[in-house]
Amino acid sequence: MAKKKSKKKEGKKKDSVKKKLMKLKLRKKKDAKKIEAKKKEAKKKEAKKKAAKKKGAKQKEVKKKKAKKKEPNQVLSVKKPVPVAKPQPKAPVVKKADHSSNYNVTNAIKKLRSLKTREELLSFIKGEKRVTITRVIPAAMNRLK
Repeated sequence: MAKKKSKKKEGKKKDSVKKKLMKLKLRKKKDAKKIEAKKKEAKKKEAKKKAAKKKGAKQKEVKKKKAKKKEPNQVLSVKKPVPVAKPQPKAPVVKKADHSSNYNVTNAIKKLRSLKTREELLSFIKGEKRVTITRVIPAAMNRLK
């Protein structure tokens, strides 16, 4: 025969189920409160951002207006005369000395033979050590005498 369940056990089970349901309802309420709080915080943050953007835009507009106001005033302001520096006397232009060391041997010999004065020739060959050029020097000197 089947045993009959006692009324006490059935009552306890019902009570435990009721307690569990109550706990679940309380959790749902707490969760709902948390969600609402988060939503409120998000709205506050968005409002702050919008306010900051508006302030930034207003500040930019104010700056632009100030810049526009300043431009005409700057044009109308009296300019102070700038002192002009006196030009310094120019140094005499010295031509770069043309040396045989700046040329290849064949070109240096051609140039040496084409010189017209003895001073040009002496400045051109000054410090020359190449044998092929030094051989041509006496002939060029004799030609210019």
